[in-house]
Amino acid sequence: VEPQVTGPRTNLAALLERNLSNQSAATSGQAGALRREVDRLRKEELPLLMRDAQLLPEAAGIQYRLGLALYVDGQKEKAVEHLVNAAELEPDQAMYAQAAALLFETLQNWEQALFWARKAVELAPNDEGNQRLLEQIERSADAASARSS
Repeated sequence: VEPQVTGPRTNLAALLERNLSNQSAATSGQAGALRREVDRLRKEELPLLMRDAQLLPEAAGIQYRLGLALYVDGQKEKAVEHLVNAAELEPDQAMYAQAAALLFETLQNWEQALFWARKAVELAPNDEGNQRLLEQIERSADAASARSS
């Protein structure tokens, strides 16, 4: 209805993806068609999210959504800028710090992953998921350090 609005494509892609994972009886052709539709919707959403992020550079939520979209699109290095920006714009949001930690963990940038994971725990000390994430990153960082020694 409104082709320039961000959000509906991402929501539909997420719904299709959930349906895809729940359809054990789907033929490979049906699954492939759904996967292509999910990818198409996400690709169409990227330029709209980029536009919104440029129009509202101080909106942490938009920076966060763009960072996630870039990550899902495989553009992890570009995602860093936007996820860190979101975490810095709203330094009291544990969710943004957690996303940055997860991304840096994927990139095996242990120093930054540890920084953001500790920040997430500091912001939400009762969140067991953040605590587990920090412990997981600490183990991975220690293992990477032992391999390089």
